[in-house]
Amino acid sequence: MEFVPPAMGDPRRVAIVLPPHGGVGTGNLRTAERWLALLNGLGVPARLAEGEELASGDTLVALNAVKSHRIITDFRRRFPHGKLVLAVTGTDLNRRDSREWQESVAAADALVVLQEKALQALTPAEQEKAHLILQSVACRADFAPRTRDGFFQVAVVGHLRAEKDPLLAARAVRRLPDCSRVRLLQAGAILEEKYRAAVAREEKENPRYQWLGELAHGEALELIARSELMVLTSTSEGGPGVIGEAVTLDTPVLSSAIDGVVGLLGEDFPGYFAPGDAGALAGLLSRVEKEQVFYQELQAAGRARRALFAPERERAAWARLLAQL
Repeated sequence: MEFVPPAMGDPRRVAIVLPPHGGVGTGNLRTAERWLALLNGLGVPARLAEGEELASGDTLVALNAVKSHRIITDFRRRFPHGKLVLAVTGTDLNRRDSREWQESVAAADALVVLQEKALQALTPAEQEKAHLILQSVACRADFAPRTRDGFFQVAVVGHLRAEKDPLLAARAVRRLPDCSRVRLLQAGAILEEKYRAAVAREEKENPRYQWLGELAHGEALELIARSELMVLTSTSEGGPGVIGEAVTLDTPVLSSAIDGVVGLLGEDFPGYFAPGDAGALAGLLSRVEKEQVFYQELQAAGRARRALFAPERERAAWARLLAQL
């Protein structure tokens, strides 16, 4: 079925609602802003909305089944015939046994999942209304060249909270031999106070480590683009957008072997390590720095996935979803 943009006077419009983000530039917020631009580009009037602003005629796109549960159930109660699209994000899949998950999924007309493993985790009934839509990346290509100042620069990008295991990479680089040129730059806001003292201690004791604080999205992209390598250390992710960003920017990746990443990079990606294993990560970092063949293997594996993150692919997937509502 082909998607036809709404005609003049057609009341159809989309309201995108996301969980509270505390003013910090979260992945959910960036996803919502990208979808807003994408839907408007398809000719669909769309806006970011609060739950109480929803009106009859809105198609609701809600991010996160559990955290948006109240908004979802309230929308379904007020507008029993309204269309509702639920995006499975963050750690939603870890709470599939919860009442909030089950009620939110039951209320939805369509589900959006952000990577292949998330689709496989759904029940057959849930899969029937699910759409796999990878988060696209449109990056400028005029970043300065990678730094060549004698260091091997490694980037870690993500806010500091427990599920990110944010200091694993710092612990790993402590294990590298004195001759290593690795320098670790970490960007992200501190969302859990226990990490503030830990970061300060790491900067004092670890000469390879520097924390950059929270960066604007464009600055984070430039950090990735100018680094030799990006490392993701999370123990749980819904479908991290930073993976697509690194792939698009041609920056090789090392990542914890979690479903949220395997669903994006594939089972056979050569840069995985077990979650929480600083020793394994240190070994991979040493290989990437010393072995040009391994570095090129990681880069080639990323390039093989790059087309999956093309903006036109995401636009086409949303057009198909809207046509089926």
